[in-house]
Parts: sequence; structure tokens; C-alpha cells
Amino acid sequence: MKTLQYFSAILAMVFFVPSFADTVLTHESVSNLLDSVTAAVKKKDAGEMATYFTPDANIVLDMPPAMGGRIQATVPEYAAMLREAWSAPMKTTYDVYDVNISIAPDGSSATVTDVTVETIEMGGQRLETKSDERAEVVFYNGAPRISDLYAKLRM
Repeated sequence: MKTLQYFSAILAMVFFVPSFADTVLTHESVSNLLDSVTAAVKKKDAGEMATYFTPDANIVLDMPPAMGGRIQATVPEYAAMLREAWSAPMKTTYDVYDVNISIAPDGSSATVTDVTVETIEMGGQRLETKSDERAEVVFYNGAPRISDLYAKLRM
């Protein structure tokens, strides 16, 4: 009888307890998140983009004074900013370079740094910006999500 109880307990752990790999960040899981973010940006889908953040994410954009200076935003505010910007009739490019992913030893968080280059063409004018970006990634509701985003925009 005890053998049957032990066997039942083991089966319950195998089938009903989430695996360790599903609760820690890996280089692959963070890379997949970044690929999803890039795809949302290229589609100009602010709603989808917002889903890749934790609800309480802290978003800070350091821009030149002529572009508004430092902006701190919640996820809904950031999504609204993106919607407004992406609704303008313009041609854009979005490329990410020098991506570095650093996973915490316990897999509970990751820091991502990169350089993002965006080009906007509108009304015969062309503007190129570069951003040095840092994102903190955590596991939230079973998936990697951005909990903090800092971007320093340069012209």
C-alpha cells in the first residue's frame, strides 16, 4: 500500500508541478521575448507590445530636450505614446544591434542591453535616432516579461 502511495505522489509531482525550466529565465527564453518585441514594433502593434511588459513595469525614456526630455511612463501610457507615434503616415526602419543578455545565477531575472537604430521618413524629411537601451526581464505569469526599460535616445 505504501508503495502505491509513493508512486502516486511521484506521478503527481511529475504531472502537476511546473518544471524548473518553466520557472527560470534562459538565454533562449529571453531571446524569444526580444524577437517578439521586435516583431510587434515592426508591425507597429502597440497593444501587442504592451503584453511583453509586467503590468507595473517602469519605463524611462531619456530624450533630447527638443523631443520632450525625460519621460517616465506606465505600460498603458507607453502603449498610448506608441499608438500615437505609429499612427502618423511615415516610413520607418527598426534595427537592434549589440544585444547582450545577462541571466542572474538563479535564473530569476535577466538584464538586456542593446543599441536600437530607428529611421523615420515623413514629408520628405529623414530622421535617424540611436538608443542605448537596458531592460530588466523577470518571469511573470509563466513567461518572460520586461519589468524595467530605460532608453537614452541620441540623434
